[in-house]
Amino acid sequence: MSPTHPLGQLSALQQMMAQLLEPLSDSECRHSPAPEVAPLLWYYGRAVYLETYLLRDRVQGEPDMTDRVADIFTTGALSPESQWQRLPPKEHLLSWAATLQDENLMRLANPDKLPPHEWLDDNRLIWLINQHRAILYEQMLQALVERRLAHAAPYRANQRLIAQAPT
Repeated sequence: MSPTHPLGQLSALQQMMAQLLEPLSDSECRHSPAPEVAPLLWYYGRAVYLETYLLRDRVQGEPDMTDRVADIFTTGALSPESQWQRLPPKEHLLSWAATLQDENLMRLANPDKLPPHEWLDDNRLIWLINQHRAILYEQMLQALVERRLAHAAPYRANQRLIAQAPT
């Protein structure tokens, strides 16, 4: 699968998002650096949820995998704080995500085995999933920057700069 093919891009986005979580502890992944910024686990889970919802629920008519977690990962289903409190442990979420993502990639790689749907034409579904994932990946990066800024010591110059002509 070529990295320029939308399916290759989806696989890369899936890996990039998981790699943001891997070095962090469960508590770090649950922490919200600001009231308007969700925890990393929520962004990651939402990406997996949307991918699975669009493919399995909307295209295949199989809502069983998404119905279970819809209240956690659907914006506005519950208050953000309630959703964040209901997040599963990091390792459980990563395992759940890996299983679903592998199955989703397999299904998307074999569109002839899926029911006819207009979203499957010209890889439209994969592009839509990639767009949602890219947005959520950027939000995860923003949360990491906010986290870092909240813990950073104020910058202090140790040596005063002296103006001089170029040499």
